[in-house]
Amino acid sequence: MPESDLPFEILSRIASYVFNDGKLACMMTCKRWKIPYQESVWKTLQIDFMEELEEICTTAKNSTSRFLPYDLTTEIIHIYKLFSINKLQKLQVFQTFRNLKHLDIKVICFDPADADFTRYVSGLSSLVSLVLQPTQTTQRMFIPLILEILGHMPNLQKLYIGLRFPDYEIQLKLHQFNHLHTLLPKLSAIKLSLSLL
Repeated sequence: MPESDLPFEILSRIASYVFNDGKLACMMTCKRWKIPYQESVWKTLQIDFMEELEEICTTAKNSTSRFLPYDLTTEIIHIYKLFSINKLQKLQVFQTFRNLKHLDIKVICFDPADADFTRYVSGLSSLVSLVLQPTQTTQRMFIPLILEILGHMPNLQKLYIGLRFPDYEIQLKLHQFNHLHTLLPKLSAIKLSLSLL
């Protein structure tokens, strides 16, 4: 059987093991390969700059593709540079990618504007995994805001809060820790460096 005749399901499975550069080359190989490899590219997004995320969100919102609904295809977003929750909301990331399952923010800061964000947040109920690494300068604001934000993620199963400074611990009061479990009834795994007060 020639490679161009492989079933869609097999092509999709193969695409999940290919690096993005290779996926782009495979998309150009033949018409039958375009959709499974394009779908694989959109499934996991790796973002380095806010402008890049803004462009991706605009593309997904303005897409007229009948075959590949980008907003439903994207399940995983990794963000490698400094971001704030407020910036993500302004870009409407959570509303744009309605099927987002995993969010990984390598460097996150919290600013006073994030307090307003929690009042208007929507679109977080699809998340099942969240990785955050807050900066040390925002640690004081972190606990109340993160608890408020986590309240909008009822399906969250895995939570990892890593600190960029290994000798620093998140200080969490016992009632806040108990509240965390109340907010997240499906939580099955949690990893963070904390000290209970």
